[in-house]
Amino acid sequence: MRPVAKLVALIGATSALLVQAPSGAGADVLDVIGLSDQSGEANALAYGVSLTIDGEDGDLKKLLTKASLLAAQSEKGAPDGPALLARARGDVDRLIAALYSQARYGGEVEIRIGGAALDNVRPEELASGPESAAVEVSVHVRPGPLFHFGAVEIGETTVAEIEATRRPEDFGLVGGKPAKADIISSAIDKLVEVWRTSGYPFAQVAKKEIVADHARALVDVRLMIAPGKPATYGWINVTGASSLETGTIARQSALRPGDRFNASDFKRTRDRLRKFESIESVRVIEGEAVDDTGGIPITVEVSERKPRFVGATVSASTVDGAEVE
Repeated sequence: MRPVAKLVALIGATSALLVQAPSGAGADVLDVIGLSDQSGEANALAYGVSLTIDGEDGDLKKLLTKASLLAAQSEKGAPDGPALLARARGDVDRLIAALYSQARYGGEVEIRIGGAALDNVRPEELASGPESAAVEVSVHVRPGPLFHFGAVEIGETTVAEIEATRRPEDFGLVGGKPAKADIISSAIDKLVEVWRTSGYPFAQVAKKEIVADHARALVDVRLMIAPGKPATYGWINVTGASSLETGTIARQSALRPGDRFNASDFKRTRDRLRKFESIESVRVIEGEAVDDTGGIPITVEVSERKPRFVGATVSASTVDGAEVE
């Protein structure tokens, strides 16, 4: 029993979870993936995959089937036994991550190769080649309960001049709703962006406390933002322009020295400058620190299009007359 588990790791790499659990009543066979054929390498290790899942969730079936590399590559087979074992171990991580994306934090995954649990498989004993029988690989998933958001708190490490929204629901963190991992990850990104559009270029999340309470099937979230120093735009530098005056590019951008920093201005700047026929791409580079005047230097880096050439030839002949190309 796991009454409480911290889930900070779900924002990024997912730790593997391998639990041997026999198939019981109610297990739903997703599909039996076709045995790998011999159309690939001559010495490929052929194997077949049976993927089962407890419950009747059709959408979850499709998601897990798509997440499984064992299933996706079964027709090609595996190069050898160690490669098949590595592929199976990787599938544990992928399937757990897929369960996390659906707010299933108590899920269990068991993969058996040739009837043996992964830890007991001897890869060197798995025969390969055109005359060898296909290895049986079984994947059994117990999704576990659906977790919902419990207590959610958003705060700041220091008092800021301008307060950005801190309402959890504005970031998709709604109490009682399924606590999907991608919602939590998206909320963290959005929280930083809200502060950056409010004038704080170096805002970052200083603390993430994401805890799954297995007894209540709830996920509690506490996020603390470190706003950093507020800033205005300082010196606007333009590089990469040869056919256009740098002053013209600076004036056509959405950036004005002395204006409050707003990260959304960068997209407007890129959109505006791309309208110039001579400009192919635009990159906005922020300075690394706020200077003594409260400004942050900005560099607008443009890449110009290659010039177009038009060629013409004129010829005259006493037989064919004049020709123009």
